[in-house]
Amino acid sequence: MLKTKSPANGNLLMLFLTIWMVAVGVVVNLVLPYFLGEEITGFQRSIFVHFFAMIVPFVAYAVIAKPKLNELLLLNNPGIKNIILGVLLAVVMLPMLWFGTSLASLFNYAVFGAATGAVGAAHAPALWVMILIGAVLPTLTEETWFRGVFYNYYNKHMSLAKTALITGLFFGLAHGNITQIVYAIPVGIIFTFALHYTRSIWVPAVMHLTANGIGNIMAYFMPEDSDNYVYYAQETATGMGYFSDAFMENLMYFAIMFLISVPFIFLLMRAFRKYHQKTYASVNTDLDTNNTAATKTKIITWHFGAVVAIWTAYSLLRGFGII
Repeated sequence: MLKTKSPANGNLLMLFLTIWMVAVGVVVNLVLPYFLGEEITGFQRSIFVHFFAMIVPFVAYAVIAKPKLNELLLLNNPGIKNIILGVLLAVVMLPMLWFGTSLASLFNYAVFGAATGAVGAAHAPALWVMILIGAVLPTLTEETWFRGVFYNYYNKHMSLAKTALITGLFFGLAHGNITQIVYAIPVGIIFTFALHYTRSIWVPAVMHLTANGIGNIMAYFMPEDSDNYVYYAQETATGMGYFSDAFMENLMYFAIMFLISVPFIFLLMRAFRKYHQKTYASVNTDLDTNNTAATKTKIITWHFGAVVAIWTAYSLLRGFGII
């Protein structure tokens, strides 16, 4: 069944992956600390989750479905120009991530009573470890699944916009916490557009690596008493940070930066689109315009609803500290 690329089978596969990832998350967050007798660090958790929740099921999928690697991952050479455009787009997108994180932090504080950001330098391991675990590993695993496997289940059966929306939604939900879901969904949508226009997974991979890498570098050098509540928000559990003048001032700055960045995001995406029209004019262009065949494709199945429901429940349980 999984060998047949269709949105329904894509939803089914995502449901399987969701159940597996949530099960691994529960084991890592609840079972492992019980047997170890101590809490595991965020970096240990990241290694466990990415290996067991994403790499192991991909190996199983590859064995069962036997996909052709180059077709699955679109390992085409994008050219140095598209790589540079991807890096620029990742940098331009950062204000969107900062603004989204700030808004999600307010939600977390209002609903859950506390929120946590990235650790300051005093709590962090070596910088190269942070980049490896926080940038390289997520890029490899998440791009393989969401711009590789799942993109192939949707892109030939529906419009580019719908493909980007559903894979971006899955990408965001799979982060499993409210803070990252808020910005990961639009980021995933942009990554999918970049993949489609360049026909190369290397472009969204470079974008992913750049954005996460910059975030981890900023977190590493962020002083523990910093007023930047995007990357250090531990003290807000006692009401010292959120809705304060300093936090709201930062939120306003991020909102202004985000609004300024929007035209540049569209300009860079337009450059990708021009490259696509010039180089891949015959590839999937019929689906770019929402043709009749694409619009008749059934997207919302019970598997899709189950995926959304499971990830929503899991994220809320994590927010309340139950998992």
